[in-house]
Amino acid sequence: MPRVAYSLEEKQRLRLEKVAALCGAIQKVSSRQTRAVFCDFPCTDIPPALYKK
Repeated sequence: MPRVAYSLEEKQRLRLEKVAALCGAIQKVSSRQTRAVFCDFPCTDIPPALYKK
């Protein structure tokens, strides 16, 4: 398989599409609501428990 170099924006878009498809599939088969939270900044000075609230 040939390697493809994606830009950062393209990688984020593809990741979002995959998550959206997964959420849609979960909603379709389980009749439950799903929610996805994206954190788009790598931050090491804030503990994860604090910004995930």
